[in-house]
Amino acid sequence: MRSGGLIALEGIDGSGTTTHSKILYERISGMGFKAFLTHEPTDGPIGMIIRDVLSGRLKAEHDVLALLFAADRLSHVHEISDLMKNCFVITDRYLFSSIAYQGLFLPESWVRSINSRAPLPDLAILLDIDADTAINRIKNRKKREIFEEKEKLEKIRERFLRLKDEFNMFVVDSRRPVEVVADEIWDIFRRWAGI
Repeated sequence: MRSGGLIALEGIDGSGTTTHSKILYERISGMGFKAFLTHEPTDGPIGMIIRDVLSGRLKAEHDVLALLFAADRLSHVHEISDLMKNCFVITDRYLFSSIAYQGLFLPESWVRSINSRAPLPDLAILLDIDADTAINRIKNRKKREIFEEKEKLEKIRERFLRLKDEFNMFVVDSRRPVEVVADEIWDIFRRWAGI
């Protein structure tokens, strides 16, 4: 039985990574296991700059944004590396989001190289959803982000699906009701953790 590790929930905008990261955290904690919930971009100084770029309040070229994400991730890894040994660290987005999103505009090999110091997650779950359904989910948000366009999300989804085999990601159809998706994620976690 595992007592810790890094668990990444990945997917395009509108796939439910935030919702399902929280649910997984609550379920793990509710069983009495140590758990820590985090997200990328982080709430640190670099993460706040990234959020300003994503919201359109600041402008940055794609390469600058990719470097900001890599720096934020490296800082994030330094913060959580000790926790991962005895705690289940659940992150709402991680390394594969950079490869899928920034790799849309930049050479993927470069995006991978600037993120090479980030360890692979112990468990990666891809919440898969088509772009139309994702757009319907996010259209009511007060704040829209720069990647939230159907054509971009379709291409980013394709990139995630291409990564799933290389990185042994579990794929969950997140078009279904929240409870159904949450139960499948929980089953994946329990099998992986041996509980």
